[in-house]
Amino acid sequence: MATANATNTSNPITVAQGGTGAVTQTIHGVLLGQTTGAITATTAGTNGQALLGSTGADPVFATLTSTGGTITYTLGAGTLNLEAAAPGDTWSVITADQTAVVNNGYICNKGSALVLTLPTTSAAGAILEVTGINTALG
Repeated sequence: MATANATNTSNPITVAQGGTGAVTQTIHGVLLGQTTGAITATTAGTNGQALLGSTGADPVFATLTSTGGTITYTLGAGTLNLEAAAPGDTWSVITADQTAVVNNGYICNKGSALVLTLPTTSAAGAILEVTGINTALG
C-alpha cells in the first residue's frame, strides 16, 4: 500500500530542495529570490504603483513622480496613465522685462529693447522659446 505525502507547514521545503523555504507569503506581493535563503515577498502595491529596482537591494512598489511637473499621472486599479506636458506649451505675450521660466514660450512686445533673463537653473532638456512681434527687437 502506498503512503500519501504529507506537508509539514511548520517546516517548509527548503530552496535547495525545490521549495520556497517559507511557510506563508504576503497576499498580492511579488516573490523575490534570496539566493539559498527563503523566498520573500514585497508588500502589495497600491493603485498605479510600479515595482522599482535599486542596485543591491530588493525592488519596492512606489508611485512615480515628476519633479519638474512635466508629467501627470492618473492612477487606477491595474492602470497607470502618463501624460507628458508639451514643452513651450504655455505662451505669454510680455511687454516688460522679466525672468523666463523653463518650458514656457514668450512673445515679446515692447517698443524698445526688452530684457528676458534666463532662469538660474534648469533641468537637462528644458525648453525656453522666445519670439517677437515688434520691430524694435533685434
